[in-house]
Amino acid sequence: MKKKRILLLGMLFAACLQLAAQFSADKTYTIVNRNDANVYMQDNGTGRIQLGAMNDNSYWKLIPTANTNCYNVQNAVTGKYMQSTASDGVAVATGDSPVEICILDCSAGEGDGMYGMASTDQGTFNFTSGTFGCNWHGDGYVQGFAAASGTNHRSFWKIVEEAMPQPIQGLSSPYAGVAPAVGSEYYLYNVKTGKWMGDNHTNTDNTWTSHGELGPRGRDIELKAGNADGRFQLNPKLSNNQS
Repeated sequence: MKKKRILLLGMLFAACLQLAAQFSADKTYTIVNRNDANVYMQDNGTGRIQLGAMNDNSYWKLIPTANTNCYNVQNAVTGKYMQSTASDGVAVATGDSPVEICILDCSAGEGDGMYGMASTDQGTFNFTSGTFGCNWHGDGYVQGFAAASGTNHRSFWKIVEEAMPQPIQGLSSPYAGVAPAVGSEYYLYNVKTGKWMGDNHTNTDNTWTSHGELGPRGRDIELKAGNADGRFQLNPKLSNNQS
């Protein structure tokens, strides 16, 4: 009897765990690959799920469906949904309509806090042999690929609850604004375009250059005294180049 009990436990922990729903529809999450803590799932408007350094499009909603461990995976900024993972070696697209995604805790085979993500439009989606799940393609996007727990580590992901920074798309506008004062810090909002002045944190090519840009999230900027005619200097407080 004792040997049977030990064998049963070994079989249980060799597979991904079937647990009750763990994610909430009213929260946002980041999804990073098991093999590289800087490779985030994101929707950069290319029609497929990209991978890269953290940017504003790296926030996702996990909306439970009627089935246990199943969700609609929606980008919190663009509103697009993860599509099917069921085609071997094919990029996982984004789309307007949700596709049900099974998300299982695969910590036993892949390390603490690791999950598998596979669409349910295939015969096997429990991360045993035959499952095609979200996999890191070396060219910087997510593909459908063989995703058995313990064999292909790029097919597993750390999912972390993380609130979206503010200000962000979806806030009400217009904004009232305040009168500028030397030495104070502000977010600068362009009334016509509805965009914020920021740095290039939203870049999607994994490079860093020192330039300002307009986008969905702003940077707090200090106003410094300029010329005597009432102009200001805008100090973004970037430490590396002393602004």
